[in-house]
Amino acid sequence: MRKSVLITALLVLVLAVATPVFAEIELGISGTFDPGQASDPDKELDIIPGFHVGYSWAIFYASWDAMVLPPGQINEFTGFQRPGFLNLIDAGIRLRIGPIVTYATVGTNNIYVYRQSELGDDFDPEFGANIRVGLGLTFGFWGVNLSGTTVFSSFDRLARTLQAFGGTPAEQQAALDTIIDGLIPALNLTLYF
Repeated sequence: MRKSVLITALLVLVLAVATPVFAEIELGISGTFDPGQASDPDKELDIIPGFHVGYSWAIFYASWDAMVLPPGQINEFTGFQRPGFLNLIDAGIRLRIGPIVTYATVGTNNIYVYRQSELGDDFDPEFGANIRVGLGLTFGFWGVNLSGTTVFSSFDRLARTLQAFGGTPAEQQAALDTIIDGLIPALNLTLYF
């Protein structure tokens, strides 16, 4: 699994370095909202900052997003009270029609914990899976878009959810509910090169 993530990251790097005239590189920042916070009126709504790098060639699209997670959230995921990053490496399609941009991607995710090497064998970062969709507007060399990401603990869980769309209407509805209920919205500001 780690090998495939490294190969994907290397492919994105090679494509970015060898950008042909008709390709596009994106750099951006994001603000991700935890939908669980909205259900608690006494809790202040925190925005999770993030960074974005994307590469588009024709309709092919690859991206890397890193979200800065505070120690409390890292503790929920890993059991370690340290800050860290949630990394999302995705590939899919992106359509740009005039000022409208839309994309759909599937990829892998993992968590990096601050000073992870100090944890030794106590921490073994696992790779999960995610799907992401987005829609936005471009204004020349910059743009803004709204994306939604659903994170799965493994590719197996993602595959089972997607396979359910070929099943009975009840299975299809359950799969749709899984994706919609787990959707994490983000507002993205992007520069295009």
